Amino acid sequence: MILEPTGLWFMDDCVIRGVTKSTKTNFVGPIPTSWTQASHAQREAWFNNFRLSFAWSPSQEQNVRIRYNDVGTRRYRDVIWKVVRRPKEPDHMKGDKYEGLIKHTKSEVFQKKSKQASLNKRGGKEDAVNEPTHYAGSRSFWNRMLGRGKKKSQPIATVPELFLDTHSRVDHKGVRTWTKPKDKQLYVSFP
Repeated sequence: MILEPTGLWFMDDCVIRGVTKSTKTNFVGPIPTSWTQASHAQREAWFNNFRLSFAWSPSQEQNVRIRYNDVGTRRYRDVIWKVVRRPKEPDHMKGDKYEGLIKHTKSEVFQKKSKQASLNKRGGKEDAVNEPTHYAGSRSFWNRMLGRGKKKSQPIATVPELFLDTHSRVDHKGVRTWTKPKDKQLYVSFP
């Protein structure tokens, strides 16, 4: 598949899945718990895996690498988060690599950082509830805007339609729930 900013690009689900897939193999040494902890050699190996599925013009090399690193940072964090919470090792992390990752995440240093990050998400209050800000699901914002997903033939969504789609949801009884009361007020005030 050919990547180009005016066509297939990093907002598309298939490209995002390609980034995720590229990071699940070729672990060099212990598995890093974040993108920034991965060695240069590790990130190069991941990028070269990505290169096996996608192509781009030489003039786009720097843009592709920048976007790959942006998307890779988020996707790798999600992959590690899911792996650590699994009851058994996944297929792409067998044996010592998985055990080393789990041992690291149980270390005192990692637990201290994790606890601080959780506290930060709650505004510094341990008993505060971390409310959702969006109901986006697994479809990317880009695909929602283009109407891809449930109904392939939808026209491009307007800003109010996107806001409604990502800040509220409708249950099986047809009752709409908003992420926050202010989101409903904002939607009603759209011109």
